Amino acid sequence: KQGLWQALVQERTQQLTAPLRDPSPAVHDNPREVLLQMARSLMNLVRSPECGGAYRLILSEGGRTPELAQAMYENGPAACQRQVAAYLREQTARGALNVPDPELAAEQFGNLVGGDLALQNTCGMAPKHTPAEIERRLAAAVDMFLRAYASSVPAH
Repeated sequence: KQGLWQALVQERTQQLTAPLRDPSPAVHDNPREVLLQMARSLMNLVRSPECGGAYRLILSEGGRTPELAQAMYENGPAACQRQVAAYLREQTARGALNVPDPELAAEQFGNLVGGDLALQNTCGMAPKHTPAEIERRLAAAVDMFLRAYASSVPAH
């Protein structure tokens, strides 16, 4: 059971972080676009019924099966944060961003994007924001993040 769960979480993480690996220079070399795509993917995940249910399961079973909770965290949120940190490190090396602590920044990015909506979903409360409101929130989160870690990236 744990192996199946782990494989599902890994597959979802790969889907979620696909924008970070887009080889197109028009996308990859534009941190705002990459982070906005990543934010959209993350938001779709944290608002999904599957994600809310999975988090509720982990919360209820984590005490009895801590290895399941650990596997979910390591192959899901932690793996995602590592990939975001790698992207931020790469963008800092190219001079597009100035991120002194990519691991911390990756954690901050996830919290800015998911925030309260992820908690609402975990609590079984379906977020009721319109697509336009979600997009406004995501753009605001990405722009705030980029202002904090800007090198020469203009905010939109």
